[in-house]
Amino acid sequence: KIVNRSFTPRTIAELEDPTRELAAALLDGHLDREPFDFTTEVAMPLPMQVIGDLLGAPREHHRDLLQWSNEVVATTDPEYLAGRGDDTQLIAGVMLAQLFVELRQAEFAGGRGERGDIVSVLASAEIDGEVLEDVRYALYMLLLATAGNETTRNAMSHGLWAFAEFPEQWDRLRADRSLLPSAVDEVLRWSSPLLYFRRNAIVSMTVADAEIEPGDTVSLWYASANFDEQVFDEPRRFDIGRTPNSHVTFGGGGPHYCLGASLARL
Repeated sequence: KIVNRSFTPRTIAELEDPTRELAAALLDGHLDREPFDFTTEVAMPLPMQVIGDLLGAPREHHRDLLQWSNEVVATTDPEYLAGRGDDTQLIAGVMLAQLFVELRQAEFAGGRGERGDIVSVLASAEIDGEVLEDVRYALYMLLLATAGNETTRNAMSHGLWAFAEFPEQWDRLRADRSLLPSAVDEVLRWSSPLLYFRRNAIVSMTVADAEIEPGDTVSLWYASANFDEQVFDEPRRFDIGRTPNSHVTFGGGGPHYCLGASLARL
């Protein structure tokens, strides 16, 4: 509730022009038409640059934000952790937390809540008359920095792949820009950038003939739901004009619906 105004469709719409500029700058570096890795050169840095601006992190720290947020969620990913030691994740988490606390301290020193970015909003926020303690604040910033980074990167990369696989859909989009909103949602459905989420059952229930008891671990497979034949007509068809498109990429609604849905669509 403290930061939800930072993620409303109206607020996010104000980010469209600067986001276009960031995306164009990344792509302009490859106008020589030589092959390049779209994921590492565009899909990885763009979300972190946008999120970094939204958080209020100076742009000289955006590269650090990208590196540390990659490492903190890498778990056993050899691309990020090979040869770096078992404490890579811990160090990355500490470095992120330290950066966020420093940004907050600078905000306190300069006057709380004046800029309007998320660090500023959190610095001026109070719960039951008390400001957020450093640990709670740093963990929340860590969540924002990592949650919107990896998922958006996955969606962008899979979206490019989908258009390469189905060039007729790319031609269709170029011919009719009014299809952009539905195309974005189809990319989100098709890519399912978050494959699954785990929940712990607290009550007995029956779901699709499966008996679930309190204490059971339940995996919610978004990738399966987004290709459900009972919900989607020809789910294996990539269709940028698909309507309705009741994908669950942002959750199924309710308290666990993605706070950053509008930002992700942008």
